[in-house]
Amino acid sequence: MNFEIIMLNNAKRILELVIYTTSDILPLYFSAKNKLLALDIDPATIKRIADNRKSEQYITFFAPQDGIISHLNSNEGEFVTPQNEILSLADLSSVWLEIELTEQQLAWVKPGDDVQVTISALPGHEYFAEVDFIYPFLDSKSNTAMARLTMNNSNHRLKPDMVADITISSNQPQSVLTVPKSAVIRLGNSDRVVWAMNPGEYKSINVELGHANDQYFEIISGLEPGDKVVTSAQFLLDSESSRASDLSSYEVKADKPAPSARTFGVIQAIEGDLITINRDAIAKWNRPAATVEFKLNDDSKPLKVKDKIDFTFIIQDGDFIVTEVHQLLNEVGHD
Repeated sequence: MNFEIIMLNNAKRILELVIYTTSDILPLYFSAKNKLLALDIDPATIKRIADNRKSEQYITFFAPQDGIISHLNSNEGEFVTPQNEILSLADLSSVWLEIELTEQQLAWVKPGDDVQVTISALPGHEYFAEVDFIYPFLDSKSNTAMARLTMNNSNHRLKPDMVADITISSNQPQSVLTVPKSAVIRLGNSDRVVWAMNPGEYKSINVELGHANDQYFEIISGLEPGDKVVTSAQFLLDSESSRASDLSSYEVKADKPAPSARTFGVIQAIEGDLITINRDAIAKWNRPAATVEFKLNDDSKPLKVKDKIDFTFIIQDGDFIVTEVHQLLNEVGHD
């Protein structure tokens, strides 16, 4: 791509030196030539002027590469100096994609990571690139860092200022221990979770947190794989009281016996270790008669549908468990 501008006055004077040069003033000739080269005048143009020994009012400047005019800061016939930026050319055969990373994400991304790019304005097209560079500073307002990708755009589908969705394939370890964010109670000087030690037994413990995303915290220490923790869906904790309290009320207490009762009932169905009983009312719990499905942990007596039994059961983990089947008795009350 080329364009024409009016020669600067000082460049004209240098051209005159070139035109009228002789062997006696070769140093001056080469000095003039170097000055013209410093002004980005094409060597072929300098040679033509020197050969023709004829001054040219206009001269052509050639851009070092083809491109698209992104800024045009002058008009035809306007006086310019070397300090003026006349126009800017952009080579869009490859483009930069800049992405923002949070502090937590920054720890997981490094140059060379593969990136998958989709653009809503170009449905059905996927692009692949690598992280080229991560800027060494954070934006003080958004507290994010900027990373840069270089994308091939030889077909010129990608336009400046388009918005893209990206997926970064990090080479960091793929398997880490995580808990839902709702399970973590952040107290300022420590981070805690409520650990479900055993059914009905809870203990608040300190944990060390690692990386995080929108839903999960990485657990560096304090929990082991398989440990169960309480989440907000199961256990509601007032945020203010949880900050002011050390959660001592949730520390493990002395073992308590599971709630139990003894009553009568008529067997309605038996399926494996599940038994459905139409039981009598339980006075001490103020519970009316009801048909309930129990787990049977006492197989010492053969049972069949329509048997009337005297039995004891407990409540554990929300299940009703028959722990003992007594002999059939006359209809007398129990607790």
